[in-house]
Amino acid sequence: MSMLDKLGRIIEKKPWLVVGIILIITIGFSLFIPSLKFNTNFEDFAPDSEEVKANERIADYFDMSSQSIILYIQKEQADSIIDIQAIRDQYKLEKELIAMPEIRGMVSIFTFLDPVCQMEFNSTVENCSDEQLTTALNDLLNEPASGNMTIFPTDDPNEPIDYQRSFLRSSGKAVDSADIKNCYIVKDNKTLTFSFEVYSLSDFSSKIKPPFSKVSTMEWYLEFKNSLLPVEYDIGYQIAARIEPAVPRWEIGNGILSNIKQFIQTIRNHGLTTYKTTAYLWLRPPGQEMFFPLPLKTGNVTFDAQSNLIHVIVSRKELSGYGIALQFGSFELPTKLTNFSAGVRYFQSPVLHRPGGRIAINTSYLFEHLQRLQSRPILGKLLSRTLQRFDINLDDLSGFSEDMNQNEFLSSTYTLAAFQTLWVQADRAPDNGVSSTIYPLIPQLFTELRVNALSFISTEYAQTKTPHASLCIVQLNLQSGDSEELANVNRDIIDKINTLDTTFTSISIKATGEGIVSTEISDVAMDAMMIIGPAIFIIILSILFLAFRKPSYFLLPIIVFVFSCIWLFGTMALLGVSFNIIAVALLPLNIGLGVEYSVNLLFNYRTEINRGRTPAEAIRLSVKEVGIAIFLAWFTTFVAFLSFLSATLPPIRDFGVFLAIGITYTFIITLTLLVALRYIIDRKKPAMQMASKSQISTITVVMSRVARALLHHEKKVFLITILICLIMGTAVSQLKSGFSMNQFIPQDNPALQLFSQIGKDFPFSSQDQEYILIEGKVASVQTLQGLQSTHEKMDDDRYVARRPDGSTKTESIYTIIQQVVANNNSLVELFHVDQTTGLPGSDADVKCAYDYLLGSSEYEMQVSQLLHKQGDEYTATILRVYVDLGSSSDDMTQQFEQLKQELNDDLSDYGETTSIITGQLLITLSILKNMTESQILSTVICFVLAAIMLSLIYRNPVLGLIAMIPVTVSIVWVLGTMYFIGYTLNILTITVTCITIGVGIDYACYITERFRLVVDQTGDVTKAVIETVSRTGSAVLIAALSSIFGFGVLAFAPIPPEQQFGIITAITLVYAFITSILVLPLVLARWANWRKKRKGYIIRPGPPKQLDGIKTDFEYKGEQ
Repeated sequence: MSMLDKLGRIIEKKPWLVVGIILIITIGFSLFIPSLKFNTNFEDFAPDSEEVKANERIADYFDMSSQSIILYIQKEQADSIIDIQAIRDQYKLEKELIAMPEIRGMVSIFTFLDPVCQMEFNSTVENCSDEQLTTALNDLLNEPASGNMTIFPTDDPNEPIDYQRSFLRSSGKAVDSADIKNCYIVKDNKTLTFSFEVYSLSDFSSKIKPPFSKVSTMEWYLEFKNSLLPVEYDIGYQIAARIEPAVPRWEIGNGILSNIKQFIQTIRNHGLTTYKTTAYLWLRPPGQEMFFPLPLKTGNVTFDAQSNLIHVIVSRKELSGYGIALQFGSFELPTKLTNFSAGVRYFQSPVLHRPGGRIAINTSYLFEHLQRLQSRPILGKLLSRTLQRFDINLDDLSGFSEDMNQNEFLSSTYTLAAFQTLWVQADRAPDNGVSSTIYPLIPQLFTELRVNALSFISTEYAQTKTPHASLCIVQLNLQSGDSEELANVNRDIIDKINTLDTTFTSISIKATGEGIVSTEISDVAMDAMMIIGPAIFIIILSILFLAFRKPSYFLLPIIVFVFSCIWLFGTMALLGVSFNIIAVALLPLNIGLGVEYSVNLLFNYRTEINRGRTPAEAIRLSVKEVGIAIFLAWFTTFVAFLSFLSATLPPIRDFGVFLAIGITYTFIITLTLLVALRYIIDRKKPAMQMASKSQISTITVVMSRVARALLHHEKKVFLITILICLIMGTAVSQLKSGFSMNQFIPQDNPALQLFSQIGKDFPFSSQDQEYILIEGKVASVQTLQGLQSTHEKMDDDRYVARRPDGSTKTESIYTIIQQVVANNNSLVELFHVDQTTGLPGSDADVKCAYDYLLGSSEYEMQVSQLLHKQGDEYTATILRVYVDLGSSSDDMTQQFEQLKQELNDDLSDYGETTSIITGQLLITLSILKNMTESQILSTVICFVLAAIMLSLIYRNPVLGLIAMIPVTVSIVWVLGTMYFIGYTLNILTITVTCITIGVGIDYACYITERFRLVVDQTGDVTKAVIETVSRTGSAVLIAALSSIFGFGVLAFAPIPPEQQFGIITAITLVYAFITSILVLPLVLARWANWRKKRKGYIIRPGPPKQLDGIKTDFEYKGEQ
């Protein structure tokens, strides 16, 4: 230890040089502090594992590193959040926010409502009328009626007369098959079925033939409108089930010879009296009054005589060509059929009322001659007048013919039955007006929109239809790495939201989100620093004043830890390390150890001065004697804190490194600046002037009495210690661990409380996502088969979130393909989709499907979040799994483990690929595991290194292990105490065992070194114990009180883990002090007596050397 002696001599000769060097270094470090960044992110706590690397690749592949804000929008002066005014205010809110350059996009109920408004009314939410908005909301949020819909609220009565006979027989005739009772519509994925219920179909039990005499053509029809068509496309529709002659007797325009041949052939086939059923769609074009019949190619008419039902089954695809259930590409537009009326009618010739429909005219011939007649003024006028007698407009007829010919909708032949005005009405239902029943034809897309939209309104909608809140997810145009910019952007958006909130009367707005939480954690860390720093300063200042009572004695330790903190924070800034939430704990630790070193040195210095030493002698003796103990304490603590390097969590590694650096700076400054300043202050004062009046130090007297009591009750002390160890050891096995970023925010924090509220009000809105990352040749049928299997396996997973319809909330390229094919049947042929599996037929078809989806404006954004393309190859895809773990707690290890097990069990064979599960929750599980493993490993390494170092320094393994007793006992006690007071091992408290060793070993070193020194010089074990406890114990008491109260200040910090850390560390220091003062001296005494009996000496052979300054009465002069 000659180095310490040389240091004392240098300070004695050139104290100002030492002070100058320290000041220059301090100024240099202070220049870097302004660049120190304050930031705390989840990524900071992630271990270096494959799961973390996979999560980072997902962020790179699919641009998932952007941040988001969640808006909680609640009704105020409105009955519900979906009232029209509330909807319009929410829409205005989104428009205002989306105009901000910091916002990239938004997801809310309008993400799903706007497409409905576009499809139903060809208008945005903003431009829809109140009535249209109400309709769109109802269609979006409520599942349409399924099954067989009845068109008329009540059955139409059975009229007594359905058929008027000739004028010779004036009495009417009742025909039950021509009397409509009600109508029905039913749909499936491909067809629509229109059903007519009549009072009896007994007339059709044997053969199909009109039941009226002198009638060869009749039909049952259902008239309606599509209410979603714009006014300019107001089209009238009538679906008809017609009975008509199987073949015409004559076709005008087909030539005489052809007609004669056809007529003869018909007679041979007995076709003159045969009939056929045909499905027709009567169409009234926009702006016209005439209906024109169009035969439906896919129409099929059947008679169910037992149920008295006539069915017309028509392909939905064919009807879409006429404006019913319109389809454009992969989109099917919604349709609402309403204004229903039904009837039965028959056709007779306009002259003599004979059976009509037997003579047909070729369609091309008809319209060709109509055009010729229109070009001849006289004949055109004559024809027009003739047609007007039958309410037929020649211009309408010509216009319709041109439109229909272009679209090839017309039949090849027509009879006079094509003119609806020539038909005779037999029955009508209802007798007056129309039925306002609405039959919706809602595309499959609406189901997906509905399921997702319900996730964005509060859950009571299912029962009351009046939700009180909605969600809006605001996606920021910012990457998570830009921590300072992220904080500023979050603050700007919050300010904007708060401003907008005052302008709306129907809604109120609150905000939360990962960025806001991170920002608030940083703000809380800064607030904590503002509270903790001054509070520690004041408390330690007070304790030092009470202990030393001279300004210079309590100001110098403050200067030491101020300079030490400047060096430490300057080093952090110089190395580019952010000041995160854990780094806040560096301050009290650094201050506590700094005070400890200073107090021990100053206490010894004061004692030497009180004995009459000169300042130079006192400084040299203190540096030499106490400096040895301080060096041992520093070195063992330094090694103990470096054991944190074995941790797999980066923040814990950094924490240990900077703790080691901090105490090194404190050690250097204490033995240089403090000693130099103390000497500069006292060097010109006479020894007698500096010595206090002859009074006994109160602390020393008290500690002397404690030492004598310990020696008297030695066995009781050992027994109580062992008993407490057994109780605490049992509790240690029950201690749990837990980690969440939310732990770093006060529980009354609005952002955290809002998260909890969102979980209750929006159980289906879970945004916690885990991923199955698949890399390799993903454009293959085998990959899609594996994804299909995984989706099926997830149906019974406990923690996979559910949609409002009960389906799993999962998403992958497989589900997108299923959705697209369901919405666009034409893709089945394009990609050769297997009807059984629903998958493309080959790998080439899979690649074509991927190319189609990525090239589609409708699906490109959605697919790009699930499928990664590098060059011409698809190299990665993910299965996104939304997770709902229920209410969170400090210890969620079991839920995380079960989630990981479930997802691992769900994995399938994805072909020539590799797969891994990852996500923030699984990374959190990894953090929890690594925390526990790191604690055990770091503690073992810390303990072993400290024991080895002490054994080497003392040159005695037994003495080295004895010095470890206080920290060993303290670790057991403090972990047991954590269990009893309900604390868990979190990211800060997990470090308590190593900190216990690092800090507790200091006290043990001071006690052991003083005991060795005294027992070596006196040879008296009892005197050594009393001297050690009274003299060194007094200094340790002052240092311990300073550290205990310094850490106790953390109990008032706004950050929960720091509160726990402060309390636990303060308790640790109490335990370390108690075991070092009450237990360690007794063990040292037993060891010394044993060694003396065995070897004849305790420390060194030879007669004991008297140490200058040791007195038998142990009374020291104190200062007032």
